[in-house]
Order: sequence, then C-alpha cells, then structure tokens
Amino acid sequence: MLNIYIKIGDWKEPIVCGKNVIELSPDICFKYDKTENSIEWVYNDFENNNLKSDYLIKRSILCTTNRNVDSINKQILTKLSDETSISYSTNTPVNEG
Repeated sequence: MLNIYIKIGDWKEPIVCGKNVIELSPDICFKYDKTENSIEWVYNDFENNNLKSDYLIKRSILCTTNRNVDSINKQILTKLSDETSISYSTNTPVNEG
C-alpha cells in the first residue's frame, strides 16, 4: 500500500477527467467524521507502538492543506509521553583529521 502514496507524491497515479484530481481506491479511504477517529483508525494502538519505526513507516494521513497537517500533528503529539529530549545539530561539518 505504501506504493500508492509514492505514486501520488510523484503524480504517477492517473488523473481523473484531465483535472488535477486523483481517484483513490476505497480500501485506503474511510468516511471522515472526526479527526480523532481518523487518527485512531490510522494509528491504532499508537501509545504502545509510537517508538517502533516499522509501525510508523507503514502509516500516514493525507491532508488537503498544511493547516490540516499542523492540526493533526499537534493532536498526535499530545499522545506521546511527557518525556522530552533535546537533540543538537550543526550545519557545519567537523574536521576531526
């Protein structure tokens, strides 16, 4: 099923009626009622699996706008544990030679 998302992102899925519309297969769609239900449907048992990369990489929620993405991300973040960590990065390579 992951291939469908890659095809959509690369615009390789057939476009309907010459418009910028892609018809999705019913087996990857569901009727939207509440965002919380959507998150639970896609990320069932999230609390027990959120640290498992093989669990996360197989799931995604497609959104129509970045505003929707931000909203869903915030809701999912509230489900994570309260433990925080800080990771530092640099844009300059270190020459250890």
